This record gives sequence, structure tokens and C-alpha cells, in this order.
Amino acid sequence: DDKSSILVVDLDSRFREQLDEMFNGSKVASLTDSVESLNYVIHGCASSAGAIGLCGQAIAKNLPYKMVFVENQLQGGDCGLSLIQQLWLLDPDLQVVIYTQDDTLTWERIMETVGQSDQLLILQKPCSQLELRQIVHATIRKWQLVKQSQNIMQFLEQQVNERTAKI
Repeated sequence: DDKSSILVVDLDSRFREQLDEMFNGSKVASLTDSVESLNYVIHGCASSAGAIGLCGQAIAKNLPYKMVFVENQLQGGDCGLSLIQQLWLLDPDLQVVIYTQDDTLTWERIMETVGQSDQLLILQKPCSQLELRQIVHATIRKWQLVKQSQNIMQFLEQQVNERTAKI
């Protein structure tokens, strides 16, 4: 029952602030308010190294990010697509939204770099608050359903193994 957490990887902190204001009522709510008072915990960084560090820390605390928004053009010339690959190595269940204004980003380039995945959405900047709300809610719910399904499968496998051992 931990708070769902979202990571925003973007050079511009305004998008993280927009999400925080949209879901928590203030541009700095996730930075200043107690976690209990938040709807979503929203963190931000501008580089691949920062994102990998934050994801690693969250996993170590057993509070992984449910979703991450990734801008394709990051600090130090990092590529968001390369970051996505690295994040999925850390957390294969992470839901990713490429949120970008990069007109050169093509479907072919995305598929070459990260492959096809049902854990990846592409959203062109700018978009409406309605679209953002829908994407966040649907993506968080999808993460929850995947986890629930994994837990059920694990339970069923355990039951099969126990009953097989009895036989």
C-alpha cells in the first residue's frame, strides 16, 4: 500500500512540477510535503546517471517506481532510449512513457534501440492535462495489475509444487 511513485527524467523541471501540481496541488509537493499527504510521489532528474541512481535506491528500499517519463534528449547528450534499456535491466516491470518534442524520433529508431514492448508509450509534447491524467492513471493501474498477476502465478506455482511433492 505504498504511494505510487513516478520518475521524470527531463532537462526541464517544469514537467515534473506540472505533474506534482496536477496530482498533489503544488509544484513542490513531492519535495516538501509528507508522503502520506500525496497522491503520487513525483521525483525528477536530468541525466541517465541520476535516473539509474534514483531507480536503484527505490528498488533497494523495496519501493520501486511504477512509471517513468523520459525525455529523449538528456543532460550531457545522453539518449533517453539508451536510458530506457538500462532502467529495464534494473526493473523489468517499470512502465515507461517517452515524453518528447524530438521530431527526429521515429518508431523504427525506438524499435531498434529498445525493441517492442507493451511497457512503453510515446507521448508527443505538448499534450493536455486530460491526456496526462489518463496516461498516469492507466499506466499505474497497469503496473498494479501486472504485479497482482505475478503474485497469483507465484502462489499457484507454489500450490502445484506442494501438491506434487505430496503425491
